[in-house]
Amino acid sequence: AARVVAMLRAPSSSAAGARAARSESVDDRAEERVLHVDEQRRLVLRLLSCDGGEFSHTYRCLNVTIDDDSVYCTDRSRNVNVLYRVISAAPLDMQPLLPRIDSSNRSVYHISGFSIRAPQYGFTAPVRAGVVFVAMNEPRLSDYSKYDNFTEQQWNAHLEDIASHNENAAKEDIAAYFEFPSPMVVEMEIKFPVIRSGRYILLKLIRSWSQDENIDVEYFSVSGFASPMSSAVAALHPG
Repeated sequence: AARVVAMLRAPSSSAAGARAARSESVDDRAEERVLHVDEQRRLVLRLLSCDGGEFSHTYRCLNVTIDDDSVYCTDRSRNVNVLYRVISAAPLDMQPLLPRIDSSNRSVYHISGFSIRAPQYGFTAPVRAGVVFVAMNEPRLSDYSKYDNFTEQQWNAHLEDIASHNENAAKEDIAAYFEFPSPMVVEMEIKFPVIRSGRYILLKLIRSWSQDENIDVEYFSVSGFASPMSSAVAALHPG
């Protein structure tokens, strides 16, 4: 099950603000609602690749894992793949780092959930929907093109299909679909129903609130813990 941290977008006179309709769950007083994930630690991610381009160097992809108000702006409007490798477990109050990957590090990371935040104001195409995958081995992006343009309905149907065919191997890479309920909501925290184990995180940004523009993302992080590679890891995989 997914839970949401809802932070309301500041009122705006722009077209994006004008078209934003609050959902029934959003308080008209524009105050924050917070339902926190039971976090372990915020894991340190290293960016491996991003196929979404960059609007400019100021709005680069590296901004995504920096917990401040810097923003990544893609230069295309759909299906952007951002691939990370988890390289260590860091205290929650540590700023994200980008150290060199130690090729001898065979730790496995057990992911409990993630947080994603759209820019609160000043951007026309805040992220609307996407999927997060956890993989043990480095993913081939072409294998994930089947999820392009997915909706929540399609995602749920896909999960049901996997369950009905007992495709355990496919389950390893599946994590969660997310969709912001309104342009006024700028932050979501998702807790996975079961812990996902792996070394790679693929963030697929499917669409923004703007049909014809780019996708704007302010922050993304994953939470979990690390353990050495061992036979005991198998017990943490979903059955």
